[in-house]
Parts: sequence; C-alpha cells; structure tokens
Amino acid sequence: MAYQNVEVIEAQNKHEKSWFNRFKYKLGAGAAAVSTAVVSTAHAADDLTAVGTAVTGQLSSAQTIVVGILVAAATITAIIIGYRKLNKGANAA
Repeated sequence: MAYQNVEVIEAQNKHEKSWFNRFKYKLGAGAAAVSTAVVSTAHAADDLTAVGTAVTGQLSSAQTIVVGILVAAATITAIIIGYRKLNKGANAA
C-alpha cells in the first residue's frame, strides 16, 4: 500500500570537505614530527652508544630475573609433584 498525501523530501547532501580540509591538521602534525626527527637525528649519533649500553644492561638484568623466576617455578612444581607422589604411596597401603 503506497502512502497518500505525502510529499517526497530529498535527503540533504552532506557537506563534503576537500582533501586539503580533511587532512590539513594531520599534515601540520606530520610536518612538525618530521622536522623534529630530522633535527634530533643530527645529534643522535653521540647518544646511540650510551643508549645501547643502557639497553644492554637492562636486558641482562631482566634476563637474570626471568631465569630466577623460571628456576623458582620449576622447583615449586617439582616439590608439588614429589609431595603428591609421596602421599599417593602412603595412602595406597
């Protein structure tokens, strides 16, 4: 059944921005980031050795901690398994 006494209203077209209007703020931020990166890389060569040394030191510290945690977990697991085996043998008799 069709509508009666109804006036058809065309949908209003959404205002479309040009490419520049859509991306002008992103372009400004990108240009600022690139200029900052270019300036900072000029001075980065001196700091790279210090950063590399610091990262290596932190990684070796983290490795020691992770190995200690894994050894502790393995020890606790072995104790739990051994305790269960002992209890099963004592309760079976």
